[in-house]
Amino acid sequence: MASEMIVDITKSFPGRLVIDVRFTLALEPPTVLILFGPSGSGKTTVLRCLAGLEWPERGLIRFQGDT
Repeated sequence: MASEMIVDITKSFPGRLVIDVRFTLALEPPTVLILFGPSGSGKTTVLRCLAGLEWPERGLIRFQGDT
């Protein structure tokens, strides 16, 4: 059964916008995803928000109906 992940967040640090990201994924177990992009594009920041180590300024992260 697929689990849906919805991400719609904005995260910034003093003086600059770091990320403004929106995506929806339907995940079938077992699933491995890769997040890639140029240096400084916010990959680690997105992962830290998904893990709950950082809080976005606005938006939501929803997985399996939980926010």
